[in-house]
Amino acid sequence: MSFADELKKAEQRLKAQKEQEANKKKPRRVVRTAGGKTKTLTSLSRDDEIIIYYLGRTQASKFIQENYSKKRKLPLRTVQRRMEAYFAICTGKKNDEITPSMRELHQELLRTDDKELQSMVIDILRGESKVKNPPSSPPKAIIRKGDS
Repeated sequence: MSFADELKKAEQRLKAQKEQEANKKKPRRVVRTAGGKTKTLTSLSRDDEIIIYYLGRTQASKFIQENYSKKRKLPLRTVQRRMEAYFAICTGKKNDEITPSMRELHQELLRTDDKELQSMVIDILRGESKVKNPPSSPPKAIIRKGDS
């Protein structure tokens, strides 16, 4: 087998691996409810949770919900249910979908105004880091001639 053949096989393996990763779904968990029914839970990243919190707090339109779920490859129903749960937390209503982690996120972002939250969401969707202009190195101590 020549070097070119080996290279082609390696490229094919890499391409197949990338296709598998692209087709890979988000991990899901099946949970039994009190009524004996099963429901599937989709695990979401913290960034997904922040964006869904923003959409729920601002009562985003159906069009925005669909676009977000397609962009992040999430089921639309999952996004809608989480939005409803976050809206219920914000308004003080009861909802069976509310989890302790959702309450913690709400407490974290409670004092954040909508404009600041919107800029956080835009940064997440653009793929930019959450910390703007992080220091490249820790500040150095300044020693003056008169100090000892």
